[in-house]
Amino acid sequence: MQYVSEHSKDVCTRGSPIRAMFELGAKLAAEVGRENVFDFSLGNPALEPPKEFKDALEKLSKSEKTGLHAYTPNRGNPACIEAYAKRVSKMHGDIPVPPECLCVSVGAAGAINVFFHTVVTPGEEIIAFAPYFCEYSFYAENVGAKLHVLPCSDGDFEPDVEALKAAISEKTRAIIINSPNNPSGKVYSQKTVEMIADVAKAATEKYKKAVWIVSDEPYAKIIYGHPAPKNCNVFATTHEYNVVVTSFSKDLSIPGERLGYIAIDPRAGAKDGGRQLIMGSCTFWTRVLGFVNAPAIIQLACAEAWDAEMDVDWYDARRKALCNGLREAGLEIKDPEGAFYAFPKVPEGVKEDVFVNALAKRCVLAVPGSAFGKPGYLRFSYAVKSVEMIERACKLIKEAVEEVKKQ
Repeated sequence: MQYVSEHSKDVCTRGSPIRAMFELGAKLAAEVGRENVFDFSLGNPALEPPKEFKDALEKLSKSEKTGLHAYTPNRGNPACIEAYAKRVSKMHGDIPVPPECLCVSVGAAGAINVFFHTVVTPGEEIIAFAPYFCEYSFYAENVGAKLHVLPCSDGDFEPDVEALKAAISEKTRAIIINSPNNPSGKVYSQKTVEMIADVAKAATEKYKKAVWIVSDEPYAKIIYGHPAPKNCNVFATTHEYNVVVTSFSKDLSIPGERLGYIAIDPRAGAKDGGRQLIMGSCTFWTRVLGFVNAPAIIQLACAEAWDAEMDVDWYDARRKALCNGLREAGLEIKDPEGAFYAFPKVPEGVKEDVFVNALAKRCVLAVPGSAFGKPGYLRFSYAVKSVEMIERACKLIKEAVEEVKKQ
């Protein structure tokens, strides 16, 4: 009996390594107790949402105003779109961003899928730099495109622009960048992004069709340093076909609420009606892909709380504890500059799966780097409840390192 399509069977068989480790964690917790499982697999913040968001949500839940739980326009609540446009402007060099450039989405994943359906034709290519978020390949497949993976440098995970110049072609429709990066924690330099934009601009002019830079930015408020450096800004490049896709999941610690947006560069299609066509297409795909509209109450709560302060120090304490512990365990690790992932190398001469299994045997769960297009590394999410949990885990990680080095 054929219950699902051949494509569904294929992608379900391949599955998600992140989800597989998360499910293993649930199984181990049932066997040995949650306190004895050290789950670094999922980017699921243990940090509670800020007071501003909780207050907004409480106020909305008690409101007697009618229609709060009704459908919103597919593109989003107009008042919320205006608030998010201010957020985009503030986070991108105070470049004026009109509300006409925004479409509210069901998280960053929804934003990427909607935008890819808007601009990508089946058979075209989407370029990503490894390491990259592992589900990009599925998002590309969703639109019948190929994910063309290019390297970053091993030393600092900076995208290889020369490789991009050699790879870009008439089939290239989008270049997706992710800064701060999941899984490496790399914050791309503005110089690198400007070089990527120059390549995209030249290809746009050469092939007479827009080559979009898709900037995936859910971690843009989690950058370390005092004062925190700014993230790279695609809207400040000479290329005009840029789009920011993001969510409130990480900076407001609400990943389960599924809210984000698509924000196109104010220059894109501003003179020839292209902006209206892009936004109309994003609205259409939001509807027919089954998202319909982003959660109504959460749109309103985020419109009130979008500028709440992110407690970066909470993450920084965990970053330092984990990176120091991994080094003491004998692993090579470059300190992440942003996001909340550590990406150490697997011990030299040891197979990735052997090390993953040695850790899992001790109830320490991390995701293999091959899931992100970068074999020989592991991703640890340190968005966990306590530094103490990290310190306990690092002792077990050291045991695992010593075990695999003896084999």
